[in-house]
Amino acid sequence: MALVAYFLNKDWHTLQMVLTAPSVLFLSYWWIVPESIRWQISKEKYGEARKQIMHVAKKNGCDLNKIKEHVDELIEGAKKEKRNKLLKNSEKTYGISDLMTHPNLCCKSLNLFFCWFVCSGTYYGLSLSASNLGGNPYINFLIAAAVEIPAYAINLVILNKPKIGRRFALCAPLMIAGVALTITIFVPKNYTPLLITLSMIGKLAITSAYGVVYVFSAELFPTVIRNVGMGASSSRY
Repeated sequence: MALVAYFLNKDWHTLQMVLTAPSVLFLSYWWIVPESIRWQISKEKYGEARKQIMHVAKKNGCDLNKIKEHVDELIEGAKKEKRNKLLKNSEKTYGISDLMTHPNLCCKSLNLFFCWFVCSGTYYGLSLSASNLGGNPYINFLIAAAVEIPAYAINLVILNKPKIGRRFALCAPLMIAGVALTITIFVPKNYTPLLITLSMIGKLAITSAYGVVYVFSAELFPTVIRNVGMGASSSRY
């Protein structure tokens, strides 16, 4: 986007049109990308689901007879589960209020809400203010976008290290971002290179924290209320 804006050098209306025009290509998904098999089974489109699974199995050179047996078992199990739900007719639904029912879950939820608020507020604040740091706005924006690559690369490494844990993986980048961005308050405005450097360190750290909080939140919320918890957390920003 930085390169397009640099070479286009037009008003933001034109830039927005040029950047969004390619999204029309996603309409091709309707014909190219297959439907979700899980969705087909949940909507009782068993014939379509069976056909699609067998097509994938054939493409991968699997034993079609064995796959067919597994598919039949899967569909019968789905039908049986649906019948049991209809008979019971008492499946509990969960809402946001259930996040506050138990003290332990309430504490975790409020903590995660705050983490999401900090991560999203800082992330988008730095992204949108990159052009106000002084110097070339295109280069600033390009650097702000580029630092996300090492940020997510760091996450891939630390999140797979059992000894590090999720808490440290989230706390460390939040603290680094906090320290770096707090220092910018005391840096004179004419020290542009230093301001940009500190801001980019903050952007890298908060991007890393933002990536971790997604994983951490999904793991902390119980299964039955995970969707509600993730939705409530992401709505904080």
